[in-house]
Amino acid sequence: MATLEKIRSKYAILLVVLLGLAMLAFVLGDLFRGGSALFQDSQMVVLSVNGENVKIQDFEKRVEETTENYKMFSGNRELTEADYQQIRNQVYSMIIMENVLNSEAEKIGLTISPDEVYDLVQGENISPLILQSPMFKDEQGNFDRNGFIEFRKSIGEKQVNEASPELRQQLLQYRAYWLSIENQVKEFRLNEKYDALLTKGIVANKLDIAAATTEEKEIATIAYVAQNSFAMPDSLVSVSDAEMKEYYNTHKEMFKVPAYRVVDVIYSTLLPSEKDKEDTKKDIEDAAAELAQGENYDDIISSYSDMKYIDSYLSEGLLSSEYFYTGMLDELKSAEVGAVLPVHQNSGTYAVAKLVGRKVAPDSIFIRHILQPSTAEGTKVIDSLLNVLGSTPAAFSDLAAQFSQDPGSKDNAGELGWVTEVQALQSFGEEFRDALFSAQINKPFKFTSRFGEHILLVDKATAPVNKYKVAYLSKSVEPGTETYTKAYNDISSFKAAYNKAEGIDTAAINKGYQVLYNMEVYPSSSAIAQNIQSSRELVRWAFNNPKGSISDIKDYDDKFVMAVVRKEIPQGYKPFEESKEEIRPVLLNEKKVEKLFAQLKSENPQSLEAFAAAHSLPADTLKHLGFASTRIDGVGFEPALNAVAASAPLNKVLPVKGMNGVYVVKVEERVPNINSPLTGANAGDLIQANLQSKVRMQALRLLMSKMDVVDNRVRFY
Repeated sequence: MATLEKIRSKYAILLVVLLGLAMLAFVLGDLFRGGSALFQDSQMVVLSVNGENVKIQDFEKRVEETTENYKMFSGNRELTEADYQQIRNQVYSMIIMENVLNSEAEKIGLTISPDEVYDLVQGENISPLILQSPMFKDEQGNFDRNGFIEFRKSIGEKQVNEASPELRQQLLQYRAYWLSIENQVKEFRLNEKYDALLTKGIVANKLDIAAATTEEKEIATIAYVAQNSFAMPDSLVSVSDAEMKEYYNTHKEMFKVPAYRVVDVIYSTLLPSEKDKEDTKKDIEDAAAELAQGENYDDIISSYSDMKYIDSYLSEGLLSSEYFYTGMLDELKSAEVGAVLPVHQNSGTYAVAKLVGRKVAPDSIFIRHILQPSTAEGTKVIDSLLNVLGSTPAAFSDLAAQFSQDPGSKDNAGELGWVTEVQALQSFGEEFRDALFSAQINKPFKFTSRFGEHILLVDKATAPVNKYKVAYLSKSVEPGTETYTKAYNDISSFKAAYNKAEGIDTAAINKGYQVLYNMEVYPSSSAIAQNIQSSRELVRWAFNNPKGSISDIKDYDDKFVMAVVRKEIPQGYKPFEESKEEIRPVLLNEKKVEKLFAQLKSENPQSLEAFAAAHSLPADTLKHLGFASTRIDGVGFEPALNAVAASAPLNKVLPVKGMNGVYVVKVEERVPNINSPLTGANAGDLIQANLQSKVRMQALRLLMSKMDVVDNRVRFY
């Protein structure tokens, strides 16, 4: 007991300190764990709009929905990376727009009631989004209300649960599409209401109408001589940093940018070696030998050529096209059937051809058809119609309109139009082509294809021409494995030797590599540089690595590429130093225009012809030019010329200062603008609609600019 008391008195302070440290460690550990979770959570935010975060899971869900809808209606199941990028951009824009609209609607109490939604999706006032959906249209392109009702029934809970596994999956996709449509209908209606609030208060008054009709009242013909500022050397004027700084400060909103990176891009272009050329030549020579010995042209061409075998007779016009090498047609004309032409080399490509056959026949035929499904009933209808046409061939057009199941041709006398042998082969197949090009003119016949049961009619044919069947091989010289490996090893060795940002650009130039300096890369950039496509991966890398980082070597098409992060520019206003190269050309142009105009005034030209001759410039004429013309043919945007056309005295030579040069101008004629849309009784309506459209766009642009948007998509895509 005494011992315990001794310990208690002697180590009391130490025990308190240890206990406190233990509790602090517990609290801090919990805090750090919580902080880590918060950090991880923030890293999953793909987009933030006015502080409202959109997590990657939610964003990706909408991307998947939009992608499935796109596939469903485009019929394209194989999307490219560019397609996916476009879809993600669309979803991104939609989320921002929805946030803008919903935020504004909430402020003023603007809502969509359940009754209103019901009326828009299944009542008397169906939303335009549903009316325009291809899924709910009949064969004539009109809204099919009965089909729409059946569709909604088919995706009900009971129908989905009772469906087979395969059908259930499809119905669930349709249901997801429908839910997406419903949400879009609500947003569309809310947008319509908000637009109405904005635009109904915009009315074209008498002054608006008077001003607009005056601007459109007359049009002029003007003769002019242009002295463009770009023709003046930059060295004749100068721009100081102070002037650029003043321009930057007075136009600062123009330099508002999202976060971006400045990178240097180093790359080597992969080129074929002499050995690659010899290997390609030998392949084509081997192919030529096989062509001479065999007739299995499809297999030979598939083994050696970049192109497929065209098993059809081709006209001389097609054989003269860029698809084949120059001079091949002349060689075919003098060759015997079965002859293999000499191997031809041109612009990095080797080619050889064998003349398989020659004939004289129509280049094209004009065909019509009647289509029925491949069912017992469809076959019965086709047989009956064929009997009718046997005795009354002129009835083909009427029968096509009445019985054909092809919506693209039934109302046009069943016409499929003019087709060549190649087109018939590629569109319908070999048997279809052979049947058509061996048929008699104006004699209908029956044919079965993958599309169904047909009655085909060759209506007419072009005059007979010389046609050739050719087994044609063409192969481009590409870098081989050895060339690829050597080039990759070389640039890898270079990177290992100069693996630091300082000096790597100069070393790359000395090594013979190409360097793109100071490339600005934004979160929305699809590539690290315009000439290096499909390099979005390097864009992501640039945003996720600090200044001075050097990327791994990437292989893009025919290039080995690496990037160096030079600068990290935060969201906000682009720094002045980074903006100077944008500002300098603007101020140089302004100063050159001022200098040219001062010279022009000092010359005081009295004649367009004399001024044109003195400066070796052409004189030209502009017709139908009015004050309201927005863009002038051959000139561009030059409001000063619009003003001259509207108000300058006739036949008086005038000096005019434009935006991109100076002009000596003479108004030769001014006449009433009889084609103006503002001369009729509806002028006020047109002007009002134009004003409302401007307000709508400007309001949206203003609201968007006020949004605090943080785009983190580059973390994920």
